[in-house]
Amino acid sequence: MRIRGAGDSENVVAPLVILPAKNHITIDGFILTNCPPEGHSGVVTISGATDVEILHCRIGHRRPEGYYGLGITASSCSNLRIEGNVVWGTRYQLTMEGCSNSLVRGNTFVGGDVYSCMLRGTHAGIRMVNNIWYCPSGRYNPNIAVYLPQGQTKPEFQSDYNLFLLEARNRKVAMVYAGSIQEVAVPGNVLGEWQEKSGRDRHSVQADPMFVDLEKGDFRLRPVSPAIGSAQGGGNIGACEAVNRW
Repeated sequence: MRIRGAGDSENVVAPLVILPAKNHITIDGFILTNCPPEGHSGVVTISGATDVEILHCRIGHRRPEGYYGLGITASSCSNLRIEGNVVWGTRYQLTMEGCSNSLVRGNTFVGGDVYSCMLRGTHAGIRMVNNIWYCPSGRYNPNIAVYLPQGQTKPEFQSDYNLFLLEARNRKVAMVYAGSIQEVAVPGNVLGEWQEKSGRDRHSVQADPMFVDLEKGDFRLRPVSPAIGSAQGGGNIGACEAVNRW
């Protein structure tokens, strides 16, 4: 089933998309915004689902940062495809727990207040490629945070051809934690360290993506952007041009 359209929560309803144990669903081209300011479980929540696609959507709060709830959350899912979306201004932009064999590709994540992406529990077979992780908050957290389940010593996911911007001082590219933030299993304070210690993101870059107008939510790339032509296959890193303007 393919669903297209727009969703405005009028600041009182969240989530706007709820998919509990729903299979073979495609959400394509939605503008999902104006959710309550904080405390909700996500703009899009998916649980116990298989073969769900979230494509070419604009998700968030039209603000650069702050405590504005969650973006996309997925738990106990398989074969998810999250591609071509812009997620702006949520507390956590993407959280996945107990998910497998899923693809996170060609998205633009901007302004997460805690983590841009958090993986918890088992996450075998997840691929994260061609994404922009732009996180200008004042926190000292990594853009990608992976929490290993008890007894697991190595993270099981792939990540490459991404662009990271670490605007805040001491912000990190990615970290793998063994249980808690006090136990760092794989460090990634900067991209070079993450590449060396994890073996991931060999073709990724750490740079300013050079958006047309960050403050107005225009996330198209300027002609001199380092994201242009740097994606896997020679395309552009980040969401497709059609959805990059609010």
